[in-house]
Amino acid sequence: MTNPTATHHTLRLAAVVLAGTAMLTATIVDAAPNRARVRGQNGVVAAGGGANGGYVRGAGAVRNTEGGVTAASGGAFATTGGARGARASTTTVNTDGSATRQGGFGASGARGSASGQSDLAIAADGTRTGTTNTTATNAAGNSYTGSTTINSANGRPVRTATCTDANGNVISCPR
Repeated sequence: MTNPTATHHTLRLAAVVLAGTAMLTATIVDAAPNRARVRGQNGVVAAGGGANGGYVRGAGAVRNTEGGVTAASGGAFATTGGARGARASTTTVNTDGSATRQGGFGASGARGSASGQSDLAIAADGTRTGTTNTTATNAAGNSYTGSTTINSANGRPVRTATCTDANGNVISCPR
């Protein structure tokens, strides 16, 4: 099971790194009370805050040495009520047509918590592989743990899921 706290901290770090990278050659393109947007050579970062909390998000893209393109985005938020969340993803498209995508998210608040990660790939011949894992727990303690994998033989998703109550007893998963 993915540790929501570790995922949250990893994604928050990714968002900060993305923000810092974009600001290396930055130009402020929009500024207003409690918010700012900065554009750099390879991306943009926005942040804001107010009486209810704040956010930061960023996105950028670069061409790699082999001619492919890598794009990344991420963001995080926090509310004064204690809710927090973050997400980050990276996608690379290569000149041979192959591509990869990694991503993840984490969020928590008064109603529960959720986290997930994905690692997907398409080979140059069109073969697809990958896995997505998600966990969620509501305020009552009921949990969902799910995984979706891509069957490389036919490219179709295969989903498995388990739900438990607060005592760890297996229950049916809502659809």
